[in-house]
Amino acid sequence: MTDTDVANELMTTNRKLMQEKEGNESEWPEWMSVADRRLLQSSSVALDVVVAAGGSGNYKTVSGATAAALKKSSKRYIIRIKAGVYRENVDVPQILS
Repeated sequence: MTDTDVANELMTTNRKLMQEKEGNESEWPEWMSVADRRLLQSSSVALDVVVAAGGSGNYKTVSGATAAALKKSSKRYIIRIKAGVYRENVDVPQILS
């Protein structure tokens, strides 16, 4: 996601990746690493899977995509979730390497 994508996402959803500072400025949360910030700002992120409720992705459910992540892998697993309605409870277990 680029800075513009993140800004648009913040305006269209209640998702709060950026924290507001005094003077209406925004900054990344302290808990987010520099590498994660760069990843979110990158326009060339290599996706592992795509979730699309309509069936145009690799999976129709977020649960299916998270279940496909390799256990005990040291590689980051990137899931793109397309806009849609996903009526499911997603359990993402902590994977220890």
